[in-house]
Amino acid sequence: MDGGAPGVVGVHNALGILARSPAGLEVVAEVICEAVATTNIADPRLLPIKWRPNVKRRLKIGFYHDNGIFALTTPGMKRALDEAIEFLKAEKGHKLIPFYPRELLEYLAQIGGRLSSANQGQSLLELLDGSPIDEDAIGFVYR
Repeated sequence: MDGGAPGVVGVHNALGILARSPAGLEVVAEVICEAVATTNIADPRLLPIKWRPNVKRRLKIGFYHDNGIFALTTPGMKRALDEAIEFLKAEKGHKLIPFYPRELLEYLAQIGGRLSSANQGQSLLELLDGSPIDEDAIGFVYR
């Protein structure tokens, strides 16, 4: 799973774990932690953290339902998040803290432009292959 979209330098793929139960998530997380800790994987995005199955410490976990850009648009998505929040609070005793990422849109616009043109737009220009460039996109491509 190397690289992201063609022409977008600096944006990497990320895999999400899906499981039918918290126990399933735990198995996958343990396998990943053990593999990274016991092998010579040369990926700076993976930290060599040993699996600790019996951590008794209560966690503080931040969450949000709406980030100002992508809302939880389906009842199923909202229900899944609400069930996860309730499980982590009631069954595991963790502290869940709601928050709203206020400057997310502005931050994404700033960093997104920089990441997509990290090599001065060369990758994007190669994809365009001589096509005219919209005036609004000129700031992302340096000539």
